[in-house]
Amino acid sequence: MSAYMVFMRTKTIDASELATYGKEVGSTTQGHPMKALAFYGAHEDLEGPATEGTVILEFPSVEAAKAWYNSPAYRQVREHRFKGAESGQRLCKGCKQRELSAAIPFHVGRHGNGSLRTRGRPFLDRMRNT
Repeated sequence: MSAYMVFMRTKTIDASELATYGKEVGSTTQGHPMKALAFYGAHEDLEGPATEGTVILEFPSVEAAKAWYNSPAYRQVREHRFKGAESGQRLCKGCKQRELSAAIPFHVGRHGNGSLRTRGRPFLDRMRNT
């Protein structure tokens, strides 16, 4: 099952450290299959603290993602990222589409009058078929 590593930079502390990280991180990927799905492109912060940028990497599995993240080569290089920015990283296991509908909560918000607006599985099934 695929896994996704999400890097969110919230504040640059030392641009020279980030530049060093940027130059050296590519060499840490050899032998570690991964694909960049998003790489500091245009983004919009919809919730939570503002971010300067986001990177999303896809790996063939959680184990493959951890193997790269904890590899001696990346452990050494990531120190530049730690010194250069405030950031957060997340590792998420992928899911099959059929698993997704079961994971979506039925509560989806509130009406203008404050009452709960809920939608159940028939709504999710209609959305999937459109």
